[in-house]
Amino acid sequence: MTISFILKKSRSTIYVRLRDGRKLDSTMTTGYSVNPLWWDTKREVVKAGIVHSNAEMAELNDKLLDLKRFLNLRYGADKGRMAVDREWLGRALREFAKGRETASGHVVQRPYPFTDTFRKFLNANSFSDGRMNQYHVLERAVLRFEEFVRISVPDRCNFSFDVQTVDETTLHDLYAFMSNEHIYYNKYPEIYRKFPEKRQSRPRGANTLSEYFKKLRAFFNWAREEGIIQGSPFSRFKCEKELYGTPYYLTKEELHKVLSTDLSDDPECERQRDVFVFHCCIGCRAGDLLRLRKSDVINGGIEYIATKTIADNARTVRVPLNETALSIIRKHSACSGAKLLPFIALHRYNRFIKAVLTRCGITRCVTVLNPVTRKEEKIPINVVGSSHMARRTFIANIYNKVPDPDIIGSMTGHVEGSRAFARYRTIEEDVKKSLVDILG
Repeated sequence: MTISFILKKSRSTIYVRLRDGRKLDSTMTTGYSVNPLWWDTKREVVKAGIVHSNAEMAELNDKLLDLKRFLNLRYGADKGRMAVDREWLGRALREFAKGRETASGHVVQRPYPFTDTFRKFLNANSFSDGRMNQYHVLERAVLRFEEFVRISVPDRCNFSFDVQTVDETTLHDLYAFMSNEHIYYNKYPEIYRKFPEKRQSRPRGANTLSEYFKKLRAFFNWAREEGIIQGSPFSRFKCEKELYGTPYYLTKEELHKVLSTDLSDDPECERQRDVFVFHCCIGCRAGDLLRLRKSDVINGGIEYIATKTIADNARTVRVPLNETALSIIRKHSACSGAKLLPFIALHRYNRFIKAVLTRCGITRCVTVLNPVTRKEEKIPINVVGSSHMARRTFIANIYNKVPDPDIIGSMTGHVEGSRAFARYRTIEEDVKKSLVDILG
């Protein structure tokens, strides 16, 4: 869908043209006019330095910008409700004109509610299911922030996270709110009944907040590109940078111990042990693992498209299967349906990984960066074991032997040039010892 402003030949009336594929192409007058000599056809604005009053130029350009914003938002909402026809443009123009009128004659700044604009942003992008879920978590957090301000600040009972009025201060307030939601969960239960989450709110670390605010920044950048706002509030807002510790993972010896431990007394635990070992052999993201089907095994390898990067890098990822992975597939060949292995829900899978590591005696302490305090902690690896550790195990053990991110990235679905590999470059302990021995 495109919206453009045009002047017909030498006429001074500015028209708006709405096009959406071959089915819709409408043109109507905006009610505004300009000397054709003053009109910039390419940029669809009044030329600077031409009219006798810069204020006059700015006022007309602001009116056109407001109109374009309004039509973009209204069209997105109405199209979603199947309420667009050939008469839509006329109705929308009348609604816009009515909204700008006040008794004093001043222009009304039309509000841009967060939800409507945010949904239009989501519809305009092809996000993976996992990424879309993360954006919805962010959306609910912003809506809870609106309610929180209305309830907790007496003179702001009508507060709205209006896209056009959000500034640096608002973003800092939102950051503080999201940092302390675990406190507000019990203090303002009515907010969480209205906009609930599946899990009870818990402290968010700076890395998590940084991830959500990067998504919010992407939304405001899109709004600026769409002409909804003129400048992003993120131009002056900075949050803490993401900070990660050295990845912890299983060694080859530990992985062999996990595979060879007898777990036959607990069939479900044994099944999920097999899934975990297979996961360590192919290194995909957990979401991609749970979607694997028998048909994804092709010529001795697994082939899939990584959903996280599908919008930017929709190439097929292929991982050759070693004998361990092939034996696990053969062991569970009778798995019902099309799924490759006996996959279960991710939260249950993570619980079984911890249980498997405990049963197998994999309990060494690892250094972990606490995401909330950002201080190092020593924690048994079986306590912090998770599905993502399978991906780290795959990457780290290969990277120690062949530190080529392009080769490994072709098997993990990382985008080219990913900075993630810098964290995986570790020097094996025996290499360190040999270097230290030189001094002896």
